Amino acid sequence: MSITKKHAAKKSSKSHSSDSSSESDVPVKKKKKSDSKKSKGKEKTYVIEQKYKGTKTIAIFKGEEDDHEEGSFPVVAFGLTKAKAIIKHYDDIKAWVKSQERDDDE
Repeated sequence: MSITKKHAAKKSSKSHSSDSSSESDVPVKKKKKSDSKKSKGKEKTYVIEQKYKGTKTIAIFKGEEDDHEEGSFPVVAFGLTKAKAIIKHYDDIKAWVKSQERDDDE
């Protein structure tokens, strides 16, 4: 899996532009193809690594990466601590999602 890296500072007035990063903080872009399929409950998504107030974060966006607009809001974004917790409890999260999907079908 490769991840696209972007600045956290966006052109949107709604962004958190208090990031005082310099040009040297501009990350290198890596392509990532979405593995989501167009089926019930699954939308295409892509991942971008960003920096927020100097801390690396990962964000998941809806749609196609080629259509990404600076300033758009992700579905979810988090840093290393939350990423580790998600990995540790991946099976629990996956089981919960399945139970919610079953509840939606009823």
